[in-house]
Amino acid sequence: MSNLISPPGERQHYIDALRVLSVLFLIPFHTAMLFNTFDFHIKNSEVERAVGIFINTPIYFWHMPLFMFLAGASTWFAFGRRSSAAYMGERIKRILLPLLVGIAVVIPPQVYIERVFNGDFDGSFLAFYVTFWTTGFYPRGNFTYNHLWFLAFLFVFVILTVPVFSFLKSSRGEWVRNWFTHLLSSPLTIVLIPFITIAAADLWLRPRFPTTRIIFNDWANFVYYLQFFIYGFLIISSQFCLKAIDRVWMVALVVAGGLTALAVYFDWTLRYPDLGGRLRTESIFQGLGVLCTWCWLLGLLGVGRRFMNRPSAFLRYSSEIAYPYYILHQTVILMAAFYILPLEWSWPVKFMVVGLIALLGTTALCEGVKATNVTRFCFGMKPKVRAAPLSQRAKLA
Repeated sequence: MSNLISPPGERQHYIDALRVLSVLFLIPFHTAMLFNTFDFHIKNSEVERAVGIFINTPIYFWHMPLFMFLAGASTWFAFGRRSSAAYMGERIKRILLPLLVGIAVVIPPQVYIERVFNGDFDGSFLAFYVTFWTTGFYPRGNFTYNHLWFLAFLFVFVILTVPVFSFLKSSRGEWVRNWFTHLLSSPLTIVLIPFITIAAADLWLRPRFPTTRIIFNDWANFVYYLQFFIYGFLIISSQFCLKAIDRVWMVALVVAGGLTALAVYFDWTLRYPDLGGRLRTESIFQGLGVLCTWCWLLGLLGVGRRFMNRPSAFLRYSSEIAYPYYILHQTVILMAAFYILPLEWSWPVKFMVVGLIALLGTTALCEGVKATNVTRFCFGMKPKVRAAPLSQRAKLA
């Protein structure tokens, strides 16, 4: 029995559906950042611990790891029958170009809003735009890729893994992929092996490398997300791994939900247990956080395969705009917040208004991106399919 999943060119609708789900959750997550106690570009005058604990924390456990896992899974299908050179050219168009466009067009308004809102700049946007490129790296300077760090990390992951993935898809390397995916093919090992490798690296690196989202010094997050990317590629390639997920996903969801509830409880009550000293307690909680994240991914993949693996008009539409939606959404949130936060409204009302504006405004911008092949190209979308000429359609009829 072959270990290979359906051919790389065949559409897996649940992957699209989970990606759309992740993109939609960007709106409540980043809108909540305006009102919680975490650091963010601009903040409401009234902040609430509850917002971060009950909105951001549960989403944080699974959100970006799922993005990276799905990126790895999509890489399996993106390879298809392409050569490594053709695949790399396609990734440059789909990842690097949108990243550069985003840095040049989408991110400067975010930094401008932050500087003006916090009283650090009072000139026009055009005057500020020059300083975006000339004042050095954020936060001291203005140059940054902000939330597009995902694309920066992903493009480096692509470069690093092209030779490895090319080998694993070749006839010479297939046995290596089959061997490793067979290790992951039971409900127990598909939980334990990724958990152990991700947790071990995280426990070693996280205390030594604080989060910066900068490629050349954020080694804890670099290795952390790289593993999700690789596991996405490997697991989606193996029907045995996917069958293991089909058997374990409900248990994984229960574990993930329970661990998330514990994290929320401890953060809310501040009643953290002592499990043998501060260092040991922090390490245990860190490891449980990784287990929670991996169980969320297995659970969501199982839900996707069970309930979302079918085409629909909504899925076709939302899948097409999901990529530019990710690139554009945070700028829309900050633009709306710039005008809404100073108002004398309660924070829940502000939250709902900013979130609604972000949802609708980002969708409208994506419609604009869809309109021309130039903008589609700049934002990593496939070109519009041109309708056949009337004369040709008449012949076909």
